[in-house]
Amino acid sequence: MAAGRSAAWTVAALALALALAGPVRAEAPAFRPASLGLPRPPDGGCGGLDGCDTQANAQFSSNPITFYSNFYNPVKPEVGGKRTFTLYIANIGDEPIAKGVVVSLWANRTESVSCRQAADADAEYKLPQIAPFVTYTLKFKVPYSSELAPNATAMMRVFVDSTCEAFNGSSTENQYAISATVVAKGTEYFDVKPTPAAPQQYPYGYEYTPIAADQTPPVPAAGSAFSIKLGFQNLGTAPSPKGLVAHVFSDYPPRLDPCNTTGSVAVELPKIGPGKTKTVAVEGLVAPKAPYGFVTVLVGAKCGTGEPSGFGLYYYGISPSASAVFGGVQVKNQFGLTVKTAPKAPKANDTMTVKVKFLNRGTAEGAIGKVGLWIKPAADWNPARYGGYKGSTVCDYQGLAASADFSDMVVKPGKSKTVTIKDVPVPGPPGWWQVSALADINCTLPSSAAVVRIAPYTAFETI
Repeated sequence: MAAGRSAAWTVAALALALALAGPVRAEAPAFRPASLGLPRPPDGGCGGLDGCDTQANAQFSSNPITFYSNFYNPVKPEVGGKRTFTLYIANIGDEPIAKGVVVSLWANRTESVSCRQAADADAEYKLPQIAPFVTYTLKFKVPYSSELAPNATAMMRVFVDSTCEAFNGSSTENQYAISATVVAKGTEYFDVKPTPAAPQQYPYGYEYTPIAADQTPPVPAAGSAFSIKLGFQNLGTAPSPKGLVAHVFSDYPPRLDPCNTTGSVAVELPKIGPGKTKTVAVEGLVAPKAPYGFVTVLVGAKCGTGEPSGFGLYYYGISPSASAVFGGVQVKNQFGLTVKTAPKAPKANDTMTVKVKFLNRGTAEGAIGKVGLWIKPAADWNPARYGGYKGSTVCDYQGLAASADFSDMVVKPGKSKTVTIKDVPVPGPPGWWQVSALADINCTLPSSAAVVRIAPYTAFETI
């Protein structure tokens, strides 16, 4: 394996080991994303991949844009071939991103690009208007020149808001480049990795950096069994062989070592065609102690190579005992969850109705209980990254805009119900605000004081 990939693998393991060694509050992010297999984490890094030359590592509150991609497919483009990927662009600001903001792409450009200097781009895309807390999905198909020599390095560059209309610092914060080795046409290889999460698969916010997963139940009780469905994508040009094995741990092991897969569940992957994704069910996992765990996936782990061919993590909450655990219902290709205001654009300093759809992610039926609402300016808190705002002290929630009791509304595991809270004060002045909701704020359920809670949220405009 290449030295760069071994370094990325070591950095990932070290970063997580350090993060997990320290104490973690139940309502705080468990770790900061490191190189967990995402080509483009939303905080502006490149995920520790080979050849990444990002210019966007800082988070500035004035930058309304955050974005990341899924995998670049194939991982090694062919001379004269094409490469595809999807970019998710979210507005985390306090006003709409105007229609016509430009995204520019170069298949091979080493030098950075200044604002309004992207006339030589290989491809250009114009975005629609993007309202606060809305994510836009943009699909790319990148052509690679037939004049490139095999084994040459091509530096693909993406510049979101290349005219700097949405943000005057976009040339440094919303531009990145990542290299790839170009191979001769007809070169055959396979490269299977756990599939990165789409926006709707970040229920806790993208600070938790999961791979794509469908876990049953989403929040198991400590010591109980659970299952999970995982996606595996072949980023190569040839089918993967039948018999490739993925080792799945129910928690990050004390020592992550391809030579020691004790405690994992081994699953044989099906044959996966080039560019294709297959979903595999993994049974027999057992949740460790509360309040959280990391499903850890190694693909093709072989002792002596120094790393597996694929690596991924999935964060999940663990209740200390069987309990209802309430979160929200994700919206497809959006970081946000199902919350609605009526009217949609209420008048400032008036009242409104808020409807919230709560999902029981736990293992027992339970009452939604007392629901609290917070209202803040849209740009004051980044829920796409940290999840919906829910105060700072667990079970002693302050600063509520409104609350209502739904102790008579019992929800079974895996089911959802919508609550309606009327006469909620509408803030002023006119502009964009965010509203978030949390169930069981008086912490009557066994899980409420233990696990990271999900607060459904949305943005709304007052007029």
